[in-house]
Amino acid sequence: GGCQYQMMSIEAQREWKTKHVQEVLLQQRIEGYDTPESFQVLPTAGTDDVYGYRSKLTPHYQAPTERAVIDEDGTSSILYELEAIGFQQSSNRKLVDVQECPIATSAINEKYKLTRQSLYAQAEQGLLNKTKKKKKKRGSRNGALGATLLFRQADDDPETGDPMVVTDHKEYMTTTVKGIRFRYQAGNFFQNN
Repeated sequence: GGCQYQMMSIEAQREWKTKHVQEVLLQQRIEGYDTPESFQVLPTAGTDDVYGYRSKLTPHYQAPTERAVIDEDGTSSILYELEAIGFQQSSNRKLVDVQECPIATSAINEKYKLTRQSLYAQAEQGLLNKTKKKKKKRGSRNGALGATLLFRQADDDPETGDPMVVTDHKEYMTTTVKGIRFRYQAGNFFQNN
């Protein structure tokens, strides 16, 4: 589940997910599998944990705002402010600043915390407001961009046993589920929770 399902019990979340998979499969109109009776979607299996289980997190931030300020000595300077790093409100696209995600693993929350600190420091220095030569996308008027971040927990590092959190969507990672190893790019869709 995600944040949008936290008002539901874990059992209701899993029932909803099972129903959703069935509905999406029906929408594909696969010959021979086009009625609910023609295939069976097994109930969603999940961890025993209600919190601290999610192995993927994709928070967002908008480009920092720029504000001209006059210093005490009369000189002007630009102040850059990063307003929020977090997730969109359910009713609109405004971001809610989320410092820690209760459903994410502790390893992801630790990496997220460090990334947030780094992004706020970069924003204060104006480093996130350097314009890109690409077309504007969810950015400010000056072309500075916001971004969607990626935090994915892979299998533990085989040498150290430490949790591995991948942040590069192109990096390959391995996740083992019930003894089966899956290798994929971190940015690809892979739902295991």
